[in-house]
Amino acid sequence: MPRGWDESDSNVRLKRFEAFLQTPNGKRLMQAYLDGGDSVANLVNAFKDMVEVEIALERARAQAKNADERAAAMEHEAAKEASRAARQQRQAAQAQQRRDAGQASSQERAAKAAREKAEYEERRARAARQTADEMKRQERSQEQLDKAARMAYHAEQKARSEGIEEDARIDAARKKLVAEHEHNLKMANLDREEQYKKAQDERAHRQQLANVERDAELARQRSKAEAKLFGKMKKYYVEKAKTEKVAALLAELEILSDPAKRSLMNKIRAQQLEHEKTMHEMSLAAQLARLKVWTKAIVNFTKDPKRMRNVALAIGGIILFAFVAKHATSLVAGQIRKRLNTPSLVRETSYRPLLSYLNPYYKRPEAPEMGDIVLTAEKHDLLEKLSQEVVGAVREGLPLPNIGIFGPPGTGKTMFIEVLARRSGLAYVKMTGGDVAPLLANGTAVTKWHEFYDWLEAQKKGAIVVIDEADACLPEGSAEEPRSEKMSAFVNAFLARTGKASTKVMFVTATNKPGIMAKALQNRWSETIKMGLPEEDARQKIIQKQLDRTHGATTKTGCSLSVCNDVTKEFVKSLAGQMGGLSGRDIVEKVMNRVKRQAALSRDKKVTKELMTASWEKTRQQLAALKQFCQEEG
Repeated sequence: MPRGWDESDSNVRLKRFEAFLQTPNGKRLMQAYLDGGDSVANLVNAFKDMVEVEIALERARAQAKNADERAAAMEHEAAKEASRAARQQRQAAQAQQRRDAGQASSQERAAKAAREKAEYEERRARAARQTADEMKRQERSQEQLDKAARMAYHAEQKARSEGIEEDARIDAARKKLVAEHEHNLKMANLDREEQYKKAQDERAHRQQLANVERDAELARQRSKAEAKLFGKMKKYYVEKAKTEKVAALLAELEILSDPAKRSLMNKIRAQQLEHEKTMHEMSLAAQLARLKVWTKAIVNFTKDPKRMRNVALAIGGIILFAFVAKHATSLVAGQIRKRLNTPSLVRETSYRPLLSYLNPYYKRPEAPEMGDIVLTAEKHDLLEKLSQEVVGAVREGLPLPNIGIFGPPGTGKTMFIEVLARRSGLAYVKMTGGDVAPLLANGTAVTKWHEFYDWLEAQKKGAIVVIDEADACLPEGSAEEPRSEKMSAFVNAFLARTGKASTKVMFVTATNKPGIMAKALQNRWSETIKMGLPEEDARQKIIQKQLDRTHGATTKTGCSLSVCNDVTKEFVKSLAGQMGGLSGRDIVEKVMNRVKRQAALSRDKKVTKELMTASWEKTRQQLAALKQFCQEEG
């Protein structure tokens, strides 16, 4: 059955087929069938094609009819909107005429009505133009449909003359033409709806402006009426005050004109003056009596030494109690603050705050293990030696050594100290020199340092204190770049608190520039450790360790990562040989972490040789570009 042919009545289909046989093409095909030169399938296919064309024409006519109906509805809606707007304007005009009957307001309303009428006429004209444009679009659509039908017919004739194998191509072309026509109709409908929506927005905007103007006019009229009413009330009260004042003057004149009333008024005034004089004398007598009582009490108090001593002791006790309470409160608050609050200079610590015991979800930060850091044999032996030395010093109560550790960034200085703290049983506390700079600006660096050191001494467990970027807060200074007064004060405070070797606190200063460190601080280093860039073997171990961690790891979404078999030890060794000059942090963060991200986004969730090679090439290009930029900047 042809696409879109939903007729169920056989009589209708028979009539359609009879009508098709009356057409020239139907007669030709029927004659060919009767002569035996053609098959029934060709006749049926031609009939189906004709029905599809008719269906397409009927659909186009229905769409055109729907477009006409929508245009008529839009015009009717616009007319109703205009009628409603005109009715609202008439109501507003009538209300305005009732509120203000002045000639100026009448002229303004007339002008406003004229503007609204002009806008209404403009909307009607715009709607008429839109309707005409829509009719033109429909005519063009009908022409396109007729043209498409003619083209389909000619194409069909040409295809049949050329052969049956071209039927599929003709059918596709006819469907394409019908689809293009439907697309054009759809776009026309969208344009018309957009224009209608735009017209509605414009009407709403004009209505909003009209409402604002009407409210402003009502406010002006209300204020004018209130001002007028206020003027009338003011005039009324002024007249009333004048009337009352005149009445009082007339009453006083009447009293003065009558001798009996005048004498009575003088008598009343004399009694009032006498009463006021008596009250004043009584007040003076009361004040003198109170003064005599206080004078007698003071004289009696001075004559009794025992009472004077008791009063003096009571006053002194009150003053002493207030002084002791104030300082005791400050002392207790300071001790509580030392034990409960973590100083602002502390960046990281393994100490557990007391308040964390109230939190059931508290999780202690994970410290690195010995296997997390890749060290040379020399550094490994040094770590073991220092760990045993620190453990022995803590056990015997001997002074702890202070260490200076230096080297390029990302070479594992901080991890080395964390492992040392874990193996020696001491707590780990980290502060950075960069945190001291803002405190130097506001002058609180020395105070914060003393609070930090007092907090360390208040802890029961000893600690290894790491001062990262120590060159930023403990420089030596030079003639070209001398230290500021605040910086010198902080360095002196640091040296004063750390001048004597402690049995509880061990300081480790980590820096990339040991040459600019304070000389007095360098003299207090018991050990100096240089952390250099990793050699090829160390780089290979770092890469292999990252691969081992990646294999079998699970992402947050539940995806399991793995390492492909082509990532062999020979490949890892060759790749590590190309990464000369990179630190351990560069290898992990700039190369391996990118490999993990790309593997997680891949389809098979595997780390392949291609991913690792591409990641290293991208890192190498970025480092080269950065180096070139630094050279160009000087």
